[in-house]
Amino acid sequence: MVRRLRHAGVDRRPNNHHAHRHGCGCSRHPARSGNRRGSRHDQRDCSRSGLLRNRHGQHGHADHGPQADATGRVRRLSRHPPPADGGEEADLTFRGRTAPVKHLMPNNGFVRFDEPMPIYVSAFGPKALGVAARRGDGLITSVPPNPAAVEMLRTRIEAAGAEAGRTISRDEFPVATLTTMLVLEDGESLDSERVRRQTGAFAIASVHYLYEQVVQFGRRPPAHLADFWDDYVALVEQTPPERRHQRIHEGHNCWVTPEEEPFITPELIDSTCLVGTSEQLIDRIHALDDAGLDQLVLLPPLAEKEAVIRSVAEHVLPALADGDQCHRQARANKPERLPPPQALTP
Repeated sequence: MVRRLRHAGVDRRPNNHHAHRHGCGCSRHPARSGNRRGSRHDQRDCSRSGLLRNRHGQHGHADHGPQADATGRVRRLSRHPPPADGGEEADLTFRGRTAPVKHLMPNNGFVRFDEPMPIYVSAFGPKALGVAARRGDGLITSVPPNPAAVEMLRTRIEAAGAEAGRTISRDEFPVATLTTMLVLEDGESLDSERVRRQTGAFAIASVHYLYEQVVQFGRRPPAHLADFWDDYVALVEQTPPERRHQRIHEGHNCWVTPEEEPFITPELIDSTCLVGTSEQLIDRIHALDDAGLDQLVLLPPLAEKEAVIRSVAEHVLPALADGDQCHRQARANKPERLPPPQALTP
């Protein structure tokens, strides 16, 4: 199953590694706390220690003011990770300046260096996936939570690795995806007020991202946006172009602005979030695991994060923990998965 799901939380990071801010789009696992105490350490809120995606905006950069070579910057930074040895110093070059860097106070119990510190690269487009395949030890991205999308992603990252002369195996290269999760109550439907309230922020954030994809790269809007796409575009484009980058991501992954509430449809929620009964969610997680997904990063809205995390912890995690070993053994006995049809896209 999707391992490390027990660490799910608001912007929690995969594999219990709270990523250092190591450059645009690149994440570095920190040295782990020297006073780690098992599950208490696993469960603490690390929502803002997280891995830095392309922070020249949210996902893209053409609509966030002056353009920059974000992928190139990731590539350059990933060549110069901070030194692994607590007392070692290294030179880091950034934006034309070189400075010596090292970990501060390495012997005071704040950090630990007895285990390797992998780099997870946050990547969404082909160029960034290439950087992840060449330089990374894992990938964090956002794909629709369905097996076909995950299989296509695995195929792409393996192809990018092969192009760089690297064989990427699942056991050595974890893949995590951003989503959110909601356990339905008896008789509850996707258009209930609670479902909209607890999933809407993540669902509408996907529309923010897709708007930029359409504007920047001419991508066609997916079918689940067809009913409201024209109205959404009209709403966004009421803001003048020179200030539109400030409008697109309002409330992004935190809340839904009142004018965007009408766009939170059952179809949008179903396409972007994991919503179902506890049994349905467990089956879906197993299917994602079989397709090649290793970790989930849950991003519930700020006002609902405690309720969402508590519900997942009570109704989903125990069953996953109980079935983890059996499921992994069953997966190990399956034949190699076949490449997905080329027509499928995440």
